[in-house]
Amino acid sequence: MYMPNDLRGDLVLARTQNGQKVAVEDSSTLETDDRRLLLLVNGFTPLSHLEERLPIGNELKAAVRKLLDRGLVSQVQAAEPAAWSPASVRPH
Repeated sequence: MYMPNDLRGDLVLARTQNGQKVAVEDSSTLETDDRRLLLLVNGFTPLSHLEERLPIGNELKAAVRKLLDRGLVSQVQAAEPAAWSPASVRPH
């Protein structure tokens, strides 16, 4: 399993299949803050924004590591920016 060494603020996480199952069906296996974090992970929101929504201080990185270790979340790989130009847009 890929484990980011540096939990930077721009890191984006997504729930894995197992993470989705735990989030929806099984709340008893996680501590409250870990479950809240799992529910906030959506594959789009960077870690720094999750930190604002879940103010648990230094515990956030520990919670992220727990979710990564258990395979409940994984890092979303950054997409290559798409080449865009006005000429590439055609009216319908």
